[in-house]
Amino acid sequence: MNLLLDVLQSCHRFERTPIWFMRQAGRYLPEYQMIRKKYDNFLAFTRASTDAAAVTLQPLQRFDLDAAIIFSDILVVPAALGQHVEFKVGEGPVLQPWDVHQSFDLTHFKEILQPTLDALSLVKSQMPPTKTLIGFAGAPWTLACYMITGHGSKDYLPTVYAAYTYPDRFKAMLDQIIQSTIDYLNWQIDAGADVVQIFDSWASLCPEPLFKHCVIHPLTQIVKGVKRLHPQTPIIIFAKGVGHRLRHIFDIEGTNAIGIDQMQPLIPLLKTKQLVIQGGLDPFLLYSGGDLLKSEIERYLDFFQDQPYVFNLGHGIYKQTPIKHIEVAIDTVRNWDKQRYG
Repeated sequence: MNLLLDVLQSCHRFERTPIWFMRQAGRYLPEYQMIRKKYDNFLAFTRASTDAAAVTLQPLQRFDLDAAIIFSDILVVPAALGQHVEFKVGEGPVLQPWDVHQSFDLTHFKEILQPTLDALSLVKSQMPPTKTLIGFAGAPWTLACYMITGHGSKDYLPTVYAAYTYPDRFKAMLDQIIQSTIDYLNWQIDAGADVVQIFDSWASLCPEPLFKHCVIHPLTQIVKGVKRLHPQTPIIIFAKGVGHRLRHIFDIEGTNAIGIDQMQPLIPLLKTKQLVIQGGLDPFLLYSGGDLLKSEIERYLDFFQDQPYVFNLGHGIYKQTPIKHIEVAIDTVRNWDKQRYG
């Protein structure tokens, strides 16, 4: 049995809750840090297929998890489209700001992404068949936020300005990112990914007049494009911080699961057996630990007890998170399963 894959494909709740964590291959692990020291450049690390595969597998070797997510970054797509991307210590990603009137250079698009595809194949060859391999990509709106603004931001004003001021050019840019993302996700599946997740990390900052065209339409087109070639491959959409607008994500045909962030209230909308719900636990609580960590985990499990649910966080693991807290979280889920199902 491949638990996560079975839950996503069947939309059925089993007697064991699937568990994986966003950013589970990362800085909180000492074995990750040992490999990371080899690289001055983070993107070079993601393109080193053998080491990327190794850190992808590290969480499975340490924890009782049901899936591995490939070690990469959403900004590999802008880099493959010809934009200069680098990660600066203490600053995060820095990009040469993109002008919406520019054209992308697709000459080396797949070639630049090939190391990640190779890493997927390596991981797949080494994973037990009971574990799920997850590929991923950034959503077009989120990528546009980084590409036009050029760095992380609290508001991404240059991107919003471009979307309002040059709607035709902005749409053309999104359309190219949409097609490129469809290609990339399909290649990941061909390389071995069992499931793919789309991260719209900055969907919360998309103004309401733009939301349908800049968030919902691109996600809809990507799901359609992936399902056209891989109809059986589950797709998870994680649109962070959208609040009440989450209802629009539910309407995207072909979606198998919806990720929720830690700010999303547990409301009747989430009481569904038509889609799998994933995540929700505050990653800061995983970092803090204590009795509240256990009680919050049980609150999520109780709320979703009669429907398909994947345990995960509302965002990625903080690098300061103690490994013991992750073990406690996993044990809490497993014990809840035993108490409920025996």
